[in-house]
Amino acid sequence: MKINKDNRKLLYHASSIQEWLEQGICQPVTAEIDPSLMCNNNCPECTFRNYLKKQFIPWHILERLATELPAVGVKGVIISGGGEPLTNPDTPRFIESLAQVGIDVTLSTNGLTLDKNTESLLANCLRIRLSVDAASPQVYLKTHGVHEVYFRRVLDNLQAAVRMKENLGLKTDLGVSFLVSSETKEDIIPAMELFQEIGVNFIQFKPMQIYDESQNRWYYDNIGPLEDYIAKKHSYENDTFSISFLREKYFMGQEYRRNYTMCHGACLDLVIGADSKVYLCCHLKYNPNYCLGDLQSESLADIIERIKSSSQVTRDCVPLCRLDAINELLEDFSKNADNAIHALNEFKGDDALDKNWL
Repeated sequence: MKINKDNRKLLYHASSIQEWLEQGICQPVTAEIDPSLMCNNNCPECTFRNYLKKQFIPWHILERLATELPAVGVKGVIISGGGEPLTNPDTPRFIESLAQVGIDVTLSTNGLTLDKNTESLLANCLRIRLSVDAASPQVYLKTHGVHEVYFRRVLDNLQAAVRMKENLGLKTDLGVSFLVSSETKEDIIPAMELFQEIGVNFIQFKPMQIYDESQNRWYYDNIGPLEDYIAKKHSYENDTFSISFLREKYFMGQEYRRNYTMCHGACLDLVIGADSKVYLCCHLKYNPNYCLGDLQSESLADIIERIKSSSQVTRDCVPLCRLDAINELLEDFSKNADNAIHALNEFKGDDALDKNWL
């Protein structure tokens, strides 16, 4: 059993672990919500490009979720896509309504229209993460499918947000994410330098998920271990800027084998699409085979009851998925409850900002 940055946040939720050990299911901690399937980018490797269209979660559903989510136990919400969440005009007031009921909100956005609601978003989000995936216009074109003017606009919006955050004395965690592949590898070190200079709080590197249409499967570009890049991060980190590499096995070049047959973490992480439907997994949303129910006709609480019976790992499951490290940890706990007790007793986590976003 290994505790790492991909699963350690689960240890903040001892009551959920205990409930899961006793019942095989527990209340959710996190909800991932796509307010929109519309997008203003053209990312070649977009996971959901075949689903993109002008479709929003309507306000009456979003308004209801602000009440239903805390009622079922959700503590943190990730607003993402799907499409670009800020193309739904109701997204800023939905975020505000979540913040008012005490839910920790993180917004994942491409940043193109961040300037329209910067102050409101900074005030109501605990974290804002811009998906930039580049440090140069050339690589940005490869990852986002749009030209230099868009790249410059995103950087301008980010710099303006940094200034506004400082001027207003806000504590929002503001940073960027960067998807790593053979196409983007050349910008890893320049990105560390660029975003440290801009003044953001963090950059997160994650492997880019790529679809092989001929094989009908998702995979990750094999670019070999990145220990040299990881070692250099300390040259750029400081008290206000951190660098992390998520999906640790990928970046360390470790062989991947799944050691579990059930997605144990599915009950901990709700996934709600822009079609107002609830899905078993963030990687498989909009696939009707993994739809658990429709918020247009059912309550969230009723839909949650179906998760346990639907969480078998299948051939459609993505390797090194978002919940992989959590699934491995829970698999270990299920085989030896003493390991869970020991891990919880030994855990000395501080009050981490991101503890409610599994």
